[in-house]
Amino acid sequence: DKDGNVGIGTNVPQVPLHAYGGGTATNVGADASTVAVFQRSTSTGANAAVEIISGNNASARIYFGDEDDNNMGRIYYDNTANSMDFYTDNAEQVTILSSGNVGIGYNAPTAKLYIKQATGEGSEAASHLRIQGSATSLYSLFFYLDATSAYIGTASTGRNIRMYCGGDKDI
Repeated sequence: DKDGNVGIGTNVPQVPLHAYGGGTATNVGADASTVAVFQRSTSTGANAAVEIISGNNASARIYFGDEDDNNMGRIYYDNTANSMDFYTDNAEQVTILSSGNVGIGYNAPTAKLYIKQATGEGSEAASHLRIQGSATSLYSLFFYLDATSAYIGTASTGRNIRMYCGGDKDI
């Protein structure tokens, strides 16, 4: 169009790249930072998909970054291992294997949820797993390991930890 926008399937592109399939393209509500819109239909229940296809022994990737580093954040789908990896700050953070096992800080999880802390981070402040009632709650439960021990604790002053098994208090 006269603004330099390119339309595929529409002659009224609303952003620099507007790809449309089916019916009449309508206002997409894109904000000023939108570079591309992929729109299938304005009909209720009309699904839309974007596919990223790579070779059989390769990975399909999406990169996120800025002018100084164009791939600080990444999503990889590894077609060889059938796994998905998520990166932040140029480091692999989460892996999901084809078995459904999820690794946080570990790329070969052997359990449904496997959390591995970075070396030297064993303390209540950097617990492996923390469960907290709400953002402002004083009640939380944490689990962490150090070189010699495993800990289960609460950061809530004056609170006890109670363990139940089959409805009976064990401890």
